[in-house]
Amino acid sequence: MTRLCAIKFLVLLFFTASAQGQKLRYKDIYGLLSTKQYDAAAPFLKRYLATGEDNPNAFLFMGMIYQEQAARKDVLKETPALLSSMDSAIYFYNMAAARLDDRELKRNKAYYEAYNRRDLRTGEFGVQLSDIQFDLQKRRESLAARSENVKMVKHYFVVADSLYRRCTLLFHSLKERYPLRQALFLQAGDSTLGTLDGLAARFDSTLRFVGLYRSSMEGLGKSGYEQVFELQELVDYENDGASTSDFLSQRVPLWNYKQFAVASRGVITDEIIPLRDDLVLLDAELNNLGERLKHDSVSLRDTIAMLHDRLPYDRLRNFDGDPFPLRFLELKLAVLSYQDAVVTSAAYADSLDVNLQLALTQTESDELRKLDSLASVVRQADFDRVSRDYAHFISTAYNNETVLKTYINGIGEYAKREGAKLAETLQQRQDAVRWLRLQDEKIPLIPMDSLLPYRPLVTVAERYTIGLKYADSADVSGYFYSVTPSRVPDIKVTFPVDKQHFVSGALPSVRALSTDSNDLIYYILIYSEEKVSEKFPATIAKVYRADGLSWCANYPLDFVPEAVEYNAESGELVVRAQENALVLDKNGKPK
Repeated sequence: MTRLCAIKFLVLLFFTASAQGQKLRYKDIYGLLSTKQYDAAAPFLKRYLATGEDNPNAFLFMGMIYQEQAARKDVLKETPALLSSMDSAIYFYNMAAARLDDRELKRNKAYYEAYNRRDLRTGEFGVQLSDIQFDLQKRRESLAARSENVKMVKHYFVVADSLYRRCTLLFHSLKERYPLRQALFLQAGDSTLGTLDGLAARFDSTLRFVGLYRSSMEGLGKSGYEQVFELQELVDYENDGASTSDFLSQRVPLWNYKQFAVASRGVITDEIIPLRDDLVLLDAELNNLGERLKHDSVSLRDTIAMLHDRLPYDRLRNFDGDPFPLRFLELKLAVLSYQDAVVTSAAYADSLDVNLQLALTQTESDELRKLDSLASVVRQADFDRVSRDYAHFISTAYNNETVLKTYINGIGEYAKREGAKLAETLQQRQDAVRWLRLQDEKIPLIPMDSLLPYRPLVTVAERYTIGLKYADSADVSGYFYSVTPSRVPDIKVTFPVDKQHFVSGALPSVRALSTDSNDLIYYILIYSEEKVSEKFPATIAKVYRADGLSWCANYPLDFVPEAVEYNAESGELVVRAQENALVLDKNGKPK
C-alpha cells in the first residue's frame, strides 16, 4: 500500500512540476522524505537543490539520503563510492547546520517534526534548535569516524592481500627454480636462503596486517564480513602451496609459508651444508689414502672399511634415493680396495702356497669386478642433474664437471687394463692348484680328458691323491702322492698293480678307496667293477708317511667293495660291502 501511494505521489509530483514549467516545490518532495522514501525522493531533491534553493531542511534530508546510501554499500568492494557518499552526507549536514536558525524553525516547523520532543522543564512538546544542531554534530562526527575506519579497513585489507600474493609469488619462484623437494635442498645456495628469509618475513607481515584488518573491521560493527582465516601446513612441496586465497570469502585458507620457510632453512643450514662439507672431506681422505697405498706395503683394509662406514647413506638418502656422491665415493673406495688387494698379494709374492696365491688373486679379481661394475654405474649417471644437485661437491673437489667425467672415465679404463692382466694371472693360479709338480712332470688332481700318463682316481682335498700311471697301454702302476700347499709332494709312492686287469682299456671301470690313521698310515684300494673269473680284481697297498710303501698285494674279491676301515688297536684293515668283508692283518695277510 505504501509503495502504491509513493507511485501515485510521484506521478502527481511529476505532473505538478510539468504544469509549473518544471519548477519543483519542496513541499511536494517532502511527502516522500517524511515517509523515508529516500530512493524515490533523491532525484527530485537533487533537481530542487540544483536550482539554487537555500533550504536547510533540503540539505538535511540530502545528507540523510547520502548517509543511507553509504550504509548500504559494501565496505571492501565499493569503498570509493561508500567514502564519497559519506563525504557528501557530511557536506550537506554542514550546509544544513550553517543555515539552521530559530527563524527557519518557526517558518518551516512542519519539516522538523522528527525532532519534536517534550521539554523536561516545561513538559511541552516542541522542536529545539539545539536538538537539531546536536544531532547534526553527532551525525557528522560518526560519519567522519566511520570514514577513517573504512579507510583503515581497506588499507589493511589491500596490504594483507598484497603481501599474501607476494608470498605466493615468492613460493612460485622457488617452485620454478626447484620443481622437486630434492632439488630445493640439494641445489640450495645463498639466494635460496635469501628467498626463504624473505618468504618468512613477508608472511609474518601478512599475518600482522590480517590481524589489523580484522580488528579494524570489528570496529565497523555490522559490515557483512565475519571471516575466518585458517593456517594450512605446507606438507607436500610438489603439490601444496600453489593455490591462492580469496580475501573476500568467508573462509580464507592461508598456506603457512613461514613455517615452511623456517623449516626448509633449518634443513639446509643444519643438514645439507654439513653434508656437503662431509662429502668433500671424505673425498679428500680417500685421495690421501690412495697416496699412502702407492708407497706403503701394509694393508689398509681396516681404514678403508672405516671410511666406508662413514659414508652418510641415511642422511643423504633423505633427499636423494640414488645419491651420486655416494656412488662416486663407493667407486673410489672400490679402487682403494682393489689396490689394497694388490698390495696384499705383493706381500706374499714369495709364498709357495698355491691356495694362498689363488685366494689372493681371487680377492683381487672380486675387488676388480666390483670396481668395474661401479665404474659402469657411475658413468651412466645423469650428469645434467648431478651438476645441478651436487654443484658444491663437483666445484670444490674437482673444479668442474669435465674434470670429474675425465677422472671417472680414467677409472673405467684402469679397470679394463687391470682386468686383462689379472685374467691371465688368475688362470695360472687356478691351474697351479689343480696339479702336483714332480720335477718336470705335472700330476692332475682331478680327472682330465687328456692323454697324460697320470689318471687320478681319488683326491682327498689338500691331503693326498691316488691314481694310476700308464707308461704305455699295458705298463701300469699305482701312485700315492701327498698334496701340499706348494703342490710339491712330500710323500711320493708308486706301487705295482694288477696290470692284466688295470690296462688303459679297462680304466672306465676302475675305482679306488682309501683310509688313513692320523695321516701317518695310509691304505689304498684300487679295484675294478668288472668281474674276471667270478672275481673283482683289486690291489691293496699300505704306505707309511715316514717310510713309504710297506706292502702291496693283489686280492681278487668276491664282492664290489664299498668301504675300507682301519682298526688302530688291532692294526687290521677291513674291506667291506654290506654283509661281505675281507679282513687283513697289519702285514696284509687275509684272516
